[in-house]
Amino acid sequence: MADTLQEPPAPLTGDAPQSESEILGRLNIPGVSPVLLLTPFATRQEDCRQRLLVREPLLSKIGDVADIACELHSKAGGSTVGVFDGSLAGRKLFALSIFPDSTVELYDPPTWRQIFVFALANLDLVLRKGCAIGTWYDRNRHLHVLDVVVCVANLQAALELGKCFDQQSVYDLERCQGIAIPYRSSVSNLNLVGGGND
Repeated sequence: MADTLQEPPAPLTGDAPQSESEILGRLNIPGVSPVLLLTPFATRQEDCRQRLLVREPLLSKIGDVADIACELHSKAGGSTVGVFDGSLAGRKLFALSIFPDSTVELYDPPTWRQIFVFALANLDLVLRKGCAIGTWYDRNRHLHVLDVVVCVANLQAALELGKCFDQQSVYDLERCQGIAIPYRSSVSNLNLVGGGND
């Protein structure tokens, strides 16, 4: 039997799910019990080493995202991981968050389970072309952030998109550095275009 990716499930709607079992139950994967999906292997530590016993193709991809994001976040303080592309670090792309309702802030680094549940809860977004799971540490507020990011190849397009969504910066994945969005130039352009009351 060939391993093929199933049609993506319908977006999660209604009340926000309270647990990963509830999220998996809503995915309605025939013949797969949510309880079996989340039974962890025995691990030495309770950090990023939890794994799924049963992995349907889509759940396997989400599990891989959680594996990679958890490892990179613990080593580098952040990650950008696509469901089908893996880690996007080092690629000529610019990442920014344009889905503020999906952002989650944590006091402690995200665990494997938190990243997995976050990806499932935002499955309708993370399966879109050009979108990925982003994790990063906000040093100014001492918070760890999980969000869905869009990755674009053109810096100018990323900066303009960032202005539209009131972002402070975009992240250059090739150079691994943030780039501040210059708002002054857009304000001066608006004044020039406005024309006045002549």
